[in-house]
Amino acid sequence: MSMEKFKSFVKTPSGKLILICSTVLIVCWGFMLVQFSGGFSALFPSEEKIKNLKQDVRKLRAQVEENRKKTAKSDLQKKLYREKLITYWNEERDGLVDTVLRNTIQNAAKELELTLSALGSVRITRINHELYYAEVDNLSATAPYDVLIKFFAKLEESRPALHWRRLDLRPDNGFMRQRNNAAQSAFQITPATVRMRFHGAVRVIGYDGKLSLKEMEKAVKKTPVKKQEKKTVSPAAVEGGKK
Repeated sequence: MSMEKFKSFVKTPSGKLILICSTVLIVCWGFMLVQFSGGFSALFPSEEKIKNLKQDVRKLRAQVEENRKKTAKSDLQKKLYREKLITYWNEERDGLVDTVLRNTIQNAAKELELTLSALGSVRITRINHELYYAEVDNLSATAPYDVLIKFFAKLEESRPALHWRRLDLRPDNGFMRQRNNAAQSAFQITPATVRMRFHGAVRVIGYDGKLSLKEMEKAVKKTPVKKQEKKTVSPAAVEGGKK
């Protein structure tokens, strides 16, 4: 549209109406811009305000970095916890703890031809909503020292790992009295032949939470562990330090 046609159009009633509406609209937009932006000072900030805003940005960036590190640390703790859960007794993989735990102890004793004088039942004690202790509270036997040590080592090899909550190991008084009555020298009593009596309680930690064994293994594999970033020093910085 040429300038002459525009001028002639503005002189018409329709043109005047459109011009007035456009002017009012521009004024409204300008007023709203100034009103919601915080005034003219926000549109044209001072040096001090720009400096303060930069400080706020640096603080926010530092906070974001701190939150990122906390999140990474939390993810690492979750990964380590799930890795530990996999090593605990899981009936999905290890069977019923009430029977298998006693069988494990009995088989270890049978392999070493050790006769157990007592083997109590398995008692379950809750730790929290997903962990528990399975414990054989009454376990005892009398045998040569070396046989008992081999028995303890055999239980140590069991997986999931067994732990001694209590272990009392002392010489068999009846055996020592027989030795003394036979008037045998103490040099003939070797540590391996001394009969010992032990009494203890063995336990295993179990997991029966919501996550299945496959889900935990999958979660451990999927959880990324970020390594700490090593700071590198540029050659220019090194040269500047030497100067």
